Amino acid sequence: MRTFAANLTIIFWGLIYGEILGYIGSALAQSPFNSQTALSCAIAGIVVALVGTHGIRMISKRS
Repeated sequence: MRTFAANLTIIFWGLIYGEILGYIGSALAQSPFNSQTALSCAIAGIVVALVGTHGIRMISKRS
């Protein structure tokens, strides 16, 4: 259950940070904010967060 809760937390914060990066990216590109683009950025943020945290966990277990 602890791993499941940790993964839900990672997914939640990956979603939030991805949305924020999508908003900032659209402002920097001087394009209107598009929710579909922000959602794809959020999904990419979730994937990067999950892969990064599990990768760090695997590397630190071996040490």
